[in-house]
Amino acid sequence: SLVPSLATSWERVDNKTMVLKLRDGVKCHNGEDFNAEDVAFSFGPKRFKGEDAPGAAVASQFLGNIASVEAVDPLTVKITAESPDPLLERRFASFMGNCICKDGFEAAESWETWNKAPIGTGPYRVAEYRPGEFIRLEAFDSYWGEKAPAKSVTYKIVPEMAARVAGLLT
Repeated sequence: SLVPSLATSWERVDNKTMVLKLRDGVKCHNGEDFNAEDVAFSFGPKRFKGEDAPGAAVASQFLGNIASVEAVDPLTVKITAESPDPLLERRFASFMGNCICKDGFEAAESWETWNKAPIGTGPYRVAEYRPGEFIRLEAFDSYWGEKAPAKSVTYKIVPEMAARVAGLLT
């Protein structure tokens, strides 16, 4: 069953509309407060729903039926589908339901730059990224939920199988 996370609850208004109540006190990795404006931006025209949005191709497959996502107040979001959608809750609980922090995305100035150091709300934040080599994440001390179990985590890209095995053994 679905369990709220960044939202504390949701309500189905009708077969095309859902209202989310967001968790108060959530911080973005850049230190700013996470709010309904961030959620609306996450699914809006600059990122996913616009004709020139960098994520439009992927979003259309998962969120194509979404007509609008709007901030009602700082902690309330209204989601409206174009037609009745029995999977509305599942769409926002899936991979494509990730919410970002608007200011962090806009500060990056491009989709490519933002993807190298995304600003979100999770228990880890990107500390260093070297394409083709590794990505190092570090615990985000202001995370609203249970603290990250490790201070940092590094994912290394090791294309050669023998080198991967040797690395794991050492």
